[in-house]
Amino acid sequence: MKTLTFDFEHTEGVFRPWEKDFILSCVGYKTNENEGVLWFDHKNIDYVPPASVDSWKFFQEIVNESDVVVGHNLKHDLIIARYFGINFEGKKLWCTMVADYLINGQDTEIGYGLDEVALRYGIEGKLSTAKQHWDAGVHTYDIPYDVLHEYVMQDVTATAAIYFQQEVATAADKVRKVIELQNEYLFSLSDMELNGLLIDQQKAKEIYENEVKIIADLEAQLKKLFGEERLNLQSNDNLSAALYGGKAVIIEKKWITKTLKSKPETKYYEKSFETELTLPGIFKPLPKTETKKEGYYKTDKDTISQLKSHDKMGRRVKKILYELSGHYKIAESIIGKQDEAGLLNKIAPDGCVHTSFQNSFTATGRLSSRNPNGQNFPREGTSPIKQMIVPRFDYILQVDLSQIEWRDAAWQSQDKTMIEEINAGVDQHIRACVDLMELPFIDKADPESKVNRTHAKIFNFRMIYGGSFWGFFLDQKMPRFSKAKWQKICEDFYVKYPGLKVWQDRNIETVIKNNGWLQIPTGRRFKFKKGKVKNGIAWYAENQIKNYPIQGNSGGNILPLLCVVIRRGIRNMALASRMVLTVHDSIVFDAKHEELKKLVRLCEIVFQNLDKYISNYFDVDWNVKLDGECEYGKTYGSLKAASSADIV
Repeated sequence: MKTLTFDFEHTEGVFRPWEKDFILSCVGYKTNENEGVLWFDHKNIDYVPPASVDSWKFFQEIVNESDVVVGHNLKHDLIIARYFGINFEGKKLWCTMVADYLINGQDTEIGYGLDEVALRYGIEGKLSTAKQHWDAGVHTYDIPYDVLHEYVMQDVTATAAIYFQQEVATAADKVRKVIELQNEYLFSLSDMELNGLLIDQQKAKEIYENEVKIIADLEAQLKKLFGEERLNLQSNDNLSAALYGGKAVIIEKKWITKTLKSKPETKYYEKSFETELTLPGIFKPLPKTETKKEGYYKTDKDTISQLKSHDKMGRRVKKILYELSGHYKIAESIIGKQDEAGLLNKIAPDGCVHTSFQNSFTATGRLSSRNPNGQNFPREGTSPIKQMIVPRFDYILQVDLSQIEWRDAAWQSQDKTMIEEINAGVDQHIRACVDLMELPFIDKADPESKVNRTHAKIFNFRMIYGGSFWGFFLDQKMPRFSKAKWQKICEDFYVKYPGLKVWQDRNIETVIKNNGWLQIPTGRRFKFKKGKVKNGIAWYAENQIKNYPIQGNSGGNILPLLCVVIRRGIRNMALASRMVLTVHDSIVFDAKHEELKKLVRLCEIVFQNLDKYISNYFDVDWNVKLDGECEYGKTYGSLKAASSADIV
């Protein structure tokens, strides 16, 4: 096997090639036969190696000659290389950072930078020479070439040494399949980051202006109810005083005049004045919601939702505040707040926002993202935020795994009732609504039935993640059952699904026995840490032990496998449609009109055979029915259900 290990050096603090001020300095490489540094835009080179006459052509040649491509935080370097036209298709990828993260069971208390990982493998890490120049304010492209040459080659040498140890250490462990999957998944993730989401900027501005008007109207209504128009409702202290009673400091600006002694003239200027008001309040603050500032309490959305309203005014205040929080979030998502930039400020020169995926970050193994946080896009299909996301081609297509966590819990636990219900097409949330919670259900079109089913759905999923009757009893957003009734509902849930309880308890026992370690059948490992102290003894968090295996397998294994298989199909069919985002259990595409039917059909076939792909890839027996849904539209916020049979 021919191996290529490489690492790019570029402008410090500017990480993505489409960003302003990004300057690529060099790339260090190491193969089975040779090693070296290729230079691109470096301003301080006295000696130029012959290969740099056409560095990109030479780099593509050594990529072509390799079987395995290795890097630390490989996605980052993969994106740079692909942005400049390098083709890695058909190569096996290996990210030493991702591999170490998986080998260590997604332990978030240890670092996964090259230095930390190298230390764990007994390998010399980064040199400090280049860092000394950076700390002194020298740009990467101005660092003497011999210093940077030595620095980048040390990184490459350390990464290559780590890879060879990881390759040997995981050869006989089932975690190897997870590592290989996550490495092929890098193709999909780099596709999404490179492609980005096209933003209709005019539409975004229109949405923002409309949100500002709605916010102003709702704030005016609230101020009238509070009896004080000078309140700043976006100040936690002001809102706390209005809700719970207390002192509110009002800051007003007024124009005043001042006669200057030195000159016979008058100066006009704006001055801030503070007025302290004492407000009576409307609600009694909830326990344990006092902020660090004495006398003031939390006013976030969750806290507001739990406040008890005893009169019409209180209910009106709660309703407006709830509406306001949603509109604040939309406005802040578009423009930003304080030091955090909004979507309009994150648009690249190509008109797109390019989220940055973090694939070695969470304790569960699920993906996270930032700049912007694509995982935080509103779930509502018609959200204004989604309406301003449009296709470059013709349609936005979203494919979504149906209730994958519930189905995965059924498979991992092998609970007979869960499996029988899923395979028979039973709606377990309606059954929980009627049989366990004893709430009425007519049909999904009935408003009350819809609310009741939602409560049952929340209950079901919380139970597979470690929910408790006490937690349901305290949750003001759940039905107001007595503590005794909630306890019975939870007990009856486990009577119905005893295999789930046995599996959860067995995992807890395994974690205790193995000093925090748990490995699930697909090979993914988890490292749990003791934290909760009870009677002087540190305990593992049982809800994490119940939760992580499901999150890690459904979101960390099955969704990436879905992406990988669909991407293979897209390439085999030579489709131009692009994968642009993954959110929770869905994949989003920018689809061409003439390819839409083919792409939807491809996804349908993959959904129909996903159980076989899982079984074959992880060498397991997946015996639970899986399903998925496809939706498409002219914007991300106007999706409608689609099947290949319906598309012309």
